[in-house]
Amino acid sequence: MGTKQIGWRRAINELRYLYNEFELIEEVVDLSGPAFLQYYSRFCEKHNITVPHPMPEIADEESTEVSVRKEAAGWEEEQPKTYLNDEFGNIKEVEDHSEAPGEEDELHRAFTKVFRALALYFHPDRLGQDATFEEQQAKLDMFKTANNCLEEKQYFKLMELAERYKIDLPENLEDHVDWIYHEQHKVRGEIQRVKSTFNYQFSGCETDESKDNLIKTFLAQLFDIQV
Repeated sequence: MGTKQIGWRRAINELRYLYNEFELIEEVVDLSGPAFLQYYSRFCEKHNITVPHPMPEIADEESTEVSVRKEAAGWEEEQPKTYLNDEFGNIKEVEDHSEAPGEEDELHRAFTKVFRALALYFHPDRLGQDATFEEQQAKLDMFKTANNCLEEKQYFKLMELAERYKIDLPENLEDHVDWIYHEQHKVRGEIQRVKSTFNYQFSGCETDESKDNLIKTFLAQLFDIQV
């Protein structure tokens, strides 16, 4: 196996880890959202504080789609830097994560072919006349997933679908390793964004004192209320 293939596999493994980490962090935020709201309400009641609902767009406090971001209060997180480690152990910072001119169009054409192959695989005719409604719906759902991946240029997820259903991938993908690094950078940015939410930080508070301090910071930053 050549150094190009090794670099590609290493980059793919790192991206797969980042995607899994991002999904785990989002799950933590969803789970901690209602607990954050409940503790916030109790804190305000205890200290006789009357302030607007922290998430006015959220009508149901049981919703898991809760996200209170520090950037809403003017906090700006520095974008994470990306470093590459080549096969010789040399480390360098990646300055430019954008694709080369024309590379994005070339990648989209290549993965459009992957999508078309997946669309044929998920076609109901492949199930036969005895297929149940549930089987047909499952195929339709997978088609919608693949279509969404293509539209949002989530090429890595298309790759995973293709590998799962043994669909041939475009040749010479190793020549587009910069695309993988670009995707890594975007996912790291999303991880940093989600970690900047008060919900996520609340999930790491182990004592009432640490929770109180977080609520105080929240009130000061969003409503200029000092407790």
